[in-house]
Amino acid sequence: MELTLADPEAVVLDPTGADVMGDGKRIREKGGIIPGLLPGGAPVWLVASHKIGRFIFGHPDFSRDPKHWLALKKLPARWPLRRMIEMESMLNAEGADHKRLRRLVTGAFTAQRVEELRPRIKELARNLIAELEAAGPDAVIDLRSTYNFQLPMSVICDLFGLADPTARQQLADNYQLVISNETSEEQGEAANKTLSHVIGTLIREKRQNPGEDLTSALIAARGDEAGGTQGLLSEKELFETIFTILFAGHETTRNFQTNASDLLMQHPDQLALVREGQVSYDRVVDVGMQVESSILSTMCYYATKDVEIVGTGITIRKNEAAVILIAATGRDPEQFGPNADQFDLTREGAKRHLSFGHGAHRCIGAALAQTMAATALEELFTRFDVQPAPGTSEIEPWEPTFSSHVKRRLLVTLTPRTAG
Repeated sequence: MELTLADPEAVVLDPTGADVMGDGKRIREKGGIIPGLLPGGAPVWLVASHKIGRFIFGHPDFSRDPKHWLALKKLPARWPLRRMIEMESMLNAEGADHKRLRRLVTGAFTAQRVEELRPRIKELARNLIAELEAAGPDAVIDLRSTYNFQLPMSVICDLFGLADPTARQQLADNYQLVISNETSEEQGEAANKTLSHVIGTLIREKRQNPGEDLTSALIAARGDEAGGTQGLLSEKELFETIFTILFAGHETTRNFQTNASDLLMQHPDQLALVREGQVSYDRVVDVGMQVESSILSTMCYYATKDVEIVGTGITIRKNEAAVILIAATGRDPEQFGPNADQFDLTREGAKRHLSFGHGAHRCIGAALAQTMAATALEELFTRFDVQPAPGTSEIEPWEPTFSSHVKRRLLVTLTPRTAG
């Protein structure tokens, strides 16, 4: 009998995200794809196979546009994450609209532009390192809320011309509320209002005083409808594009730097390989994103036609949705070998991880995220011996979200290393 989304044993996706790796292993034991349920009982296909996930990402009959999902109406109307699923930005656009929106920001994320930013990223990292050192070797520091937050937030906000530190912190706090499964409907609405205020204020200020930043460039592309100018994007697309990139540009990198810092701290033998020059910090990023991705899942891809998942006996029917469990696909032994769950910096092929996606919607800021993370890790572990803070629990809870895969805190002590 063919497995369908009507299967009575459909798995309810764990809102805490506490055991996504275990969930992924169990899903792969059943063929890599099984029926699941989101809040409200919305049926989806859960994918933990790297091969199937990559297939869906690159298949022309899967779309990011939620108009192709019949079960969308089952999601709670005020579920905070629903806004991310429905927003009008390049995240969910397809075809000509996707190309148009992506083209407007591509120039800010080219390999050449990222190389031009590298000295600034290094300067910011070293300034933050000096602040960490000033706290002293006995200070207990949460790397996730300090260094690993401040660096990517500074870089991405600089790109958009958002200089106000209070506004930057408001973005971080309220983005977290929007994606958390512990956020109430009321808190979610308040968080979205705050985000709308911060981004709306930025747009108004840049309209009055444009600069050499991405917000000003997008406003210029928006055009002046009152003056008869044909704009390249709507007002809503302008807002949603800034909303999306500000979120993805800092949150995923912040969380990955946290995961990678933890991996290096817990695996001194692998850290030694880096410090001895046998492998690079770029390799740390690749293997870290494969073994402990900061992306828990991608929501969602929708079938625009019936698509057979070869080798599984499953057909994803038109207007059904698939959720790719990104973190779990990174530990798929079929792709990464029998020790796929081990942090092994000698592993070849880790770069095929799906943390940046694949296909037309591959992350536009992948090169920038790679550079930020590698620079942040190199500066941190070159300057300090990083150790778990004494007396802290070894079991730090994971963020309760379908979006991110990261521990809530990474409490450490930092001892300056001697030269040589």
